[in-house]
Amino acid sequence: WSSGQRRFTGHEVVVLSQVLASPLTVGFTDYYNMALRTFNGREPRNLENLVSMVDACKDEFTTFDLEQEHQIVLPRKLAKEKTPDILEENMVPYDRSVHYRSQ
Repeated sequence: WSSGQRRFTGHEVVVLSQVLASPLTVGFTDYYNMALRTFNGREPRNLENLVSMVDACKDEFTTFDLEQEHQIVLPRKLAKEKTPDILEENMVPYDRSVHYRSQ
């Protein structure tokens, strides 16, 4: 991604813009504007692919490997359970943009 070239058709760099504050994300809220390298060991092709990967995940933990060797690991079931509360506390109406809500 750092070369500025797409590696294949549909390739997009996925950037973590912000981690929403909550007891679940303590220690991760300083991570912002970082490129995502892998999700649970697999490189997402683009944002749409990442959304599908997260939605289909059945692993115990979700692991986001970011640039600069940073990593965010969350317990999947707890993160899914707490998402509505985290969104409300941070005044975010939806967990994804309208383009990805129908998936």
